[in-house]
Amino acid sequence: MLFRSDREGQLLWYRGLTYEHPKASNSLGMSSSPVVVDGTVVVQVETDDDSFAMGVDIETGQTRWKLNRPHRAGWTSPVILRGTSGRPDLVLLQSSDGLATVHPKTGKVAWNYPGGASTVSSSAATGETIYVPSHGLTALVVGAADSQLPYRWRRTEVSPGMPSPIFYDDRVYSITGGPILVATDAKTGKLAWRLRLKGTFYASPLAAAGKLYVFNDDGFGQIIKLDAKRGSIESERELKESVMGTPALSDGALYIRTEEHLWKLGG
Repeated sequence: MLFRSDREGQLLWYRGLTYEHPKASNSLGMSSSPVVVDGTVVVQVETDDDSFAMGVDIETGQTRWKLNRPHRAGWTSPVILRGTSGRPDLVLLQSSDGLATVHPKTGKVAWNYPGGASTVSSSAATGETIYVPSHGLTALVVGAADSQLPYRWRRTEVSPGMPSPIFYDDRVYSITGGPILVATDAKTGKLAWRLRLKGTFYASPLAAAGKLYVFNDDGFGQIIKLDAKRGSIESERELKESVMGTPALSDGALYIRTEEHLWKLGG
């Protein structure tokens, strides 16, 4: 389901994508989140049967473009690669084949990274670098339109588990299947520190004000203070309800969707 409403909750348009494409389903459900860029809502629907990515006009709800995608189940979300130095905003579409980077208004493919990638943990992007869950974690350098992207570094031992990596303050943070939180220098790939966490994780971490916020599957939250030489757990919060989706930050408040409630902490 994809829809847009105004601030009063009035429905402006609605698209039932699995109704339009009844073969697009998998046994574990969908979890890819849409992104909005250049007046376009970009969605990924990737399954073992019908698989596609689509750009939808944010004003009208009409389809601008549609691309066929690999017929393999995937749960990654589109990622915005912001334009720099005259390069326009692009959108990263990730699958087990690698990355396809498209123009959001037209769906035209700008370049591909064919090195394979995770079907669960999404990439992170900043400036001219993309941190891809591929062969562990790979830092790709983005230049002109080119199918042979060089990589700055690659670390097999910091492979993300289910959560997506996050770039923050010149470091990349990823949660391995251990679960171990790993801090990596974003420029060199050098390991800065590791910290063992409690539980297992689907939700991705969030970062703000020198801290990392993580919630495990059981709804147990850990707030981690990010120091140069190590990370330390500053406080903990137990919600006692399952957390499967990544929380959101807005105006100093943290919003967490649990199995039965929407929580607002702070703000």
